[in-house]
Amino acid sequence: MNALQLLEEKISSLVGIITELKEANTQLSSTVGSLEKENEKLVQKHEQIAKENELLLKQVFDLEQEALEGNDQINELNQEKALTKVAVDDLLDRLKSIDSLVEKQ
Repeated sequence: MNALQLLEEKISSLVGIITELKEANTQLSSTVGSLEKENEKLVQKHEQIAKENELLLKQVFDLEQEALEGNDQINELNQEKALTKVAVDDLLDRLKSIDSLVEKQ
């Protein structure tokens, strides 16, 4: 009889554990459902941010290209300025030569 009582207590204990596990499982299922919804929202937000990031990267690339073109134009203008300065200096030297020739004569 003692063995039957022991078996009955164990079965009763197992039923209690199963009940607790079912409750825990229900709570966990509810938590999983909430987390899945939150995950879906985060995935959508991630996609939106990725699109915005792609757009911003394109804008940065375009700005870099414009800046490089601007630098090229500045370099060209600097070269033209240097050539103009050389030409003006040459003209001044020639004018000086002409002035000195005129003074001699």
